[in-house]
Amino acid sequence: MNKSKLVLLLCAVILLSAGCGRKDTMTILTEGEEDVVEIPILLRVDPETGEEEYTELIEGFNGEYTGKYRIDAQWLKDTEQGYRERLKMLNVYDQLPIIITDAAFSPDFQELMISNERYLNLYPYLEGRDEWKELLEKSTDEKIYMVPLNMGLYSSAGLYYNKELFQRAGIEKFPHTWEDFFDCLDRLQSAGITPLALHGGGEYWSPMLISTAYMCSTENGRAFLEEYFPKSFDNQNIMEMLSCMDIIYDYTFDDALDINFNQAQNRFMIGEAAILANGYWMIQDIEDGKQEELGFAPFPGNMMMIDEQMSSWAVISSYSEEEIKGAVEFLTYRQKFSEIDEEKASRLEKEYISAFQHTENPFVNYQFRWQEQILNDFFNTAFPKFIQGNYDRATFIEKMNAELKKLDEQ
Repeated sequence: MNKSKLVLLLCAVILLSAGCGRKDTMTILTEGEEDVVEIPILLRVDPETGEEEYTELIEGFNGEYTGKYRIDAQWLKDTEQGYRERLKMLNVYDQLPIIITDAAFSPDFQELMISNERYLNLYPYLEGRDEWKELLEKSTDEKIYMVPLNMGLYSSAGLYYNKELFQRAGIEKFPHTWEDFFDCLDRLQSAGITPLALHGGGEYWSPMLISTAYMCSTENGRAFLEEYFPKSFDNQNIMEMLSCMDIIYDYTFDDALDINFNQAQNRFMIGEAAILANGYWMIQDIEDGKQEELGFAPFPGNMMMIDEQMSSWAVISSYSEEEIKGAVEFLTYRQKFSEIDEEKASRLEKEYISAFQHTENPFVNYQFRWQEQILNDFFNTAFPKFIQGNYDRATFIEKMNAELKKLDEQ
């Protein structure tokens, strides 16, 4: 047996013995005289902070449904990518937990799970529940495989900025047009301030948010980004995206390609850069005092990345009816638990909510539309060469399409 096969076999044994996946029969615990249905779920521990995901949500649900349902959570200390690879492996061995929290992380995986009927059609289970009225109305074929939070409120992104650094550069308000945005970057840089907190790797999240927003300033750009698994990237839209990407790396740290997103975010938070592209989830980790130093704005042209799939969870179909009902109760509880009380919201949250509610040109997340190999293998190899000037736009696109051709031939 060669080394790679041995490693794969050992991984499979570890996964199957981990006890975090599907059970052959429904697990019932006894508390007094009542039966409790266990709902298995696999979550992440942030490898940098050691923080476990969704602890308050789970404790709240288990408290409210004492004697009926209990979330059986197991936390995996791994990166997002490591967690996603674990889900793929668990799926191969039919060991997935009943609830998948990262249900749409890859368009390839999502298509596989839906076409193989691994994700449960939740439509019949959500009917009659007011919390899901808007979602049900959007379904044209009575099929819902993933449920988002608040129709995209929690899965949107724009631009955070440091108000003090803006004032130091003499900038009174956040720019509303792309021309003014690039002028803003020049003024910040002229004042000795690093304008943008960018990074390398990680599907180039923050720079790609800015660059796809720039691409989507036209209807053609937004329509192209809506396409799943594009057959070609040789078009003016990608040219525009790459033009923006080429420009913005002139306004960031000298070592941007050598740091990851978390490092870029940390530098922004301590005032080493004036602007960071990111989503709502970042607000929850910002201390109240620090929030006063920051502002939030949509991308120029009153645009935000809004993609419900980012916050969408799914239910695995191979579980018992009682377990499925418990999982749906948990999804519904999550919806109620996560509602924002606007009266109690911080100023920064209110700015975010206002931007979300008044966005005129929303665009979707590139991560849920393009082939996984493009986002990972190709981006990590080609973007540094493009940003450093070794590839021009035409060469980058040529190699991007060559990667597509390889995928088609596999």
